[in-house]
Amino acid sequence: MAYVGRPLSGGKQWQKLDTPTTSSNAFTMQVGGVAVTPAPEHVIIAVNGVIQEPDTGFTISGSTLTFTATVVAQGTDKVWGMVAGDAAFAAASTINEDRLQISNAGSNGQFLSKQSGNTGGLTWATVSTFDPDGAATFNDTGAAVDFRIESDDNANMFFVDGSEDRVGIGTASPATTLDVAKTSAGGDVGITIHNTDNTTDSTDETCTLYGKMLTTATVAGKIVFARSGNYSGGGDNASKMHFYTADDGSDQLRMTIDKSGNVGIGTQAAPSSSQSGFWVSEGFKVKIGRGSGTGAETMMAFVNGNGTVGTVTTNGSATAYNTSSDYRLKENEVAVSDGLSRINQLKPYDFNFKNDPDLTISGFFAHEVSDIVPEAITGDKDEVDDDGEMLKQQIDQSKLIPIIVAALQELSEKVEALES
Repeated sequence: MAYVGRPLSGGKQWQKLDTPTTSSNAFTMQVGGVAVTPAPEHVIIAVNGVIQEPDTGFTISGSTLTFTATVVAQGTDKVWGMVAGDAAFAAASTINEDRLQISNAGSNGQFLSKQSGNTGGLTWATVSTFDPDGAATFNDTGAAVDFRIESDDNANMFFVDGSEDRVGIGTASPATTLDVAKTSAGGDVGITIHNTDNTTDSTDETCTLYGKMLTTATVAGKIVFARSGNYSGGGDNASKMHFYTADDGSDQLRMTIDKSGNVGIGTQAAPSSSQSGFWVSEGFKVKIGRGSGTGAETMMAFVNGNGTVGTVTTNGSATAYNTSSDYRLKENEVAVSDGLSRINQLKPYDFNFKNDPDLTISGFFAHEVSDIVPEAITGDKDEVDDDGEMLKQQIDQSKLIPIIVAALQELSEKVEALES
């Protein structure tokens, strides 16, 4: 078709406006019952066959067309109109993208945003630039939304659970305030806190993990990774781990593991005459000390469901190994009458253990004692575990003492009878 001026592009070239039915000088422009909002230069309006000049014969505001004089539409006056197809976008929830026109161009870095106070209107807005050297806040409104960062092989390398206030590393379902997870087999999973400065330094250094329940409370406990001595790049330099708990607001050292694997409870060094504590050293050698104290003291106690059944006690010079013997725990007592007979059944030997061929000692075979003084024996003859390994039979030779005493008493009576 012939035209004068710039041709229209794409879609319908012209659309006929719906015939107005009002009897006033203003009416809503519609196409197919949907309001349109064209610019005046995109509209052709005729009244009684006479084309009206924009801004002189009529004005447009949004989708409302107003004549400068009163027009009785489709009454005494015949109104007819056309609107350019590209400009006749409807005021509806969706629009064909080939009919969307932005009247002014934005600049690089801008985006289209909803106009403030104008439902459905769009305007150019500027994207706030992210300054890596400045402060930044994500989710400033505090909405319960998640935040996620992906890595090459992990879709949840860093995940913030906005509704549960938790952080996951390697998981989208953190179970605690900080949850570190690994999704594949093999390799290591863990948290490393370290100083990357390898400069030679004689200053002692620590790395500390604190446990604190309330913002106003003191630290409930802490784990300290400590290094003492001169660091020359790569050595352990007397490294230790210290475990603390709080007592009335003061940190108290409870356990130490030193560079050699020695473990101290209540002490950082092996107990001595001036240092108390419990110490397990290399080879599982145990030391228990009470420092400068010399009075009677229970150093170890053995407890089961019936209470204390044995202790190890010390005084100023000696150690005693004790088992329960209170008369209040016992009943059905009968004097031992066959002590001498039972003693005579025992077979003491001189022998050596196979692992110590050069050491000869005196003793018994446990299975030969088991029928005579059964309370002295633990285990069964030739017993093995599920793998066929030997379960060694054992003897507590102190349990033979009551039988020996009874036997001596019987001998004493015989001697006295002979002497008389």
